[in-house]
Amino acid sequence: MSIFFPDILDDFLKLPFLQRVKKKYHFEEHQMDELKAVAGEMLPLIRREAFWERKRWHASPTQREAFWERKGWHASPTRKNVLQEEPENMTDLDKRWEAVVISLGWGVDDLQESYSRKGMLSQCYMLEALAGELLLDSYGAYNRYVQEHTKWHVARYHFPGSEEDFPLEMLPDILEAFASQCHREVADICPRRDVLQYQEEAALHLPRKEESPCLQEGVRPYRQERVICNSALCIQPKKSVVYIAELTKEGEARCPGICSGCNSVRCPNRMKEAHYFSFPIY
Repeated sequence: MSIFFPDILDDFLKLPFLQRVKKKYHFEEHQMDELKAVAGEMLPLIRREAFWERKRWHASPTQREAFWERKGWHASPTRKNVLQEEPENMTDLDKRWEAVVISLGWGVDDLQESYSRKGMLSQCYMLEALAGELLLDSYGAYNRYVQEHTKWHVARYHFPGSEEDFPLEMLPDILEAFASQCHREVADICPRRDVLQYQEEAALHLPRKEESPCLQEGVRPYRQERVICNSALCIQPKKSVVYIAELTKEGEARCPGICSGCNSVRCPNRMKEAHYFSFPIY
């Protein structure tokens, strides 16, 4: 797992970011000090627990079918079977897909729950606004990462449940793939007894034990770096996003926005493509 994008965290407490949140979520000028105070409580939790990860994902059924038809397999009796798996070498496919998970961690959820228990509803809403805007900025940070560190460019974002080729039911499979990877990484640095303990804590949402050797500086526990979903397909930690990024090698390709592939046209957070992406794509 990778730590959260440091470039956007550096701006989290700065006036331009806070002013953007204030304007977008309709806070009053006299609430700016309170907004900054909430951000100040969030930041150390995010720095300690937030993470993101990317993982190669198979092509969508439509793209796999197009690939095999180009190969002349459209009349093959095994066509139905090959459409269920991705061939080892799809070098002539002009696109690839990555599963991406980004999370601000469990600590931010705990802080919001603490505000709620104390009846601090204004702070609850401020935290929600700040977290949402930070996650929105993370799309741009991921976009820049791909362009700077790979030969690919982000062409489109696909969210589970927003399109036929990307149903909501695929969410558990995506998270399980990341969980298995996370399990292997933690097993390398923690005794099996502690790994199992962290799994139990994650399931029960129990407080982490400070005496655990896996909490030593520089080592973050299993519970912190795992996103899960319940039977209703709601993800936890709540301040997390999961999506499939469609990548292309076409240098001129640019993603029109995270809303472009979503069918939820009445979503209150939907953005016009022409006005989306305030982040620079170099």
